[in-house]
Amino acid sequence: MKSSSITLCGNLILDIVNEVPSFVESGSNICLKKNNTVGAIGNIVSFISMLDNDTTIDVQGAVGIDRDGRYIIKWLENFKKLNNQNISCNIQELKNHPTSNAYIISDLSSRKRTSIVQWGACTEIKNYSNKNKWFHLLYADTLSNINLLDLEKISKKAIISMDLCLHSHHFQKKSMILKSLEYVDFLIASDMELLSVTGLKNKNKAVKLLGSLCRGWCIMHFPEGSVSSNGDDVIELQVEAIKKDINVLGAGDMFFSSFFTNMNGQDINKDNVQTALKHSHKTTGAFLQGENHVNLVSLYL
Repeated sequence: MKSSSITLCGNLILDIVNEVPSFVESGSNICLKKNNTVGAIGNIVSFISMLDNDTTIDVQGAVGIDRDGRYIIKWLENFKKLNNQNISCNIQELKNHPTSNAYIISDLSSRKRTSIVQWGACTEIKNYSNKNKWFHLLYADTLSNINLLDLEKISKKAIISMDLCLHSHHFQKKSMILKSLEYVDFLIASDMELLSVTGLKNKNKAVKLLGSLCRGWCIMHFPEGSVSSNGDDVIELQVEAIKKDINVLGAGDMFFSSFFTNMNGQDINKDNVQTALKHSHKTTGAFLQGENHVNLVSLYL
């Protein structure tokens, strides 16, 4: 495998995850397990380390000057020490913004989640830098602004990927995302996120539209598989349904981590993208349904 390096920029958030057997509205719910985790960046750092421990990782983002921010920084420090992972951190500590946090209820029976989110410092990162072969912008639609000048500069020497978070976007957010796509090699997001950005109801039409705006490919993933397009070619993949009563939180992060690991050093063409996507689906499904499925990001507290 060729040496790999990636910058993870954006979503530094403390997630408080509660697993319940079956979520009941307007009633009491039994919590089976509770974990504090470092959100999507923590998931991706963990998964990439598991798939390829030689990857160089640079984490960029912002936290508040508070307990949650110290927790996130300490978690990254501990992970680096315990895993001998080459991780560097460029984390801003902002005075006037709290660390972003989310209270998450993961319903095991329906494989759905309910979240209460307080967005804070991580949405205020203004500038990006990159010295690696790949740059991944997390939760781009939660940022107060996307720095197009920095993206353009980074795109000249690196692959750029981007993911989203929100299921509803106002006009300004949609415009911000669409303007950034000319620098993006891989827009990777869920069906709900991408349908909201386009305002379309048909998955294939939404993916093909966004793929035509990307420098590379738009990849839409959902429980039954994925649809991807560069505006011309379309890749449709179906997967076996994941069994019930498991926590699927972080599935999208595993999907991206596997995709990155498999696309590393490869030319961006239909055959290579399709091969990487197949590996991503297989890896994600095996991890979620395996006997050793644990919440990795809770291990380094």
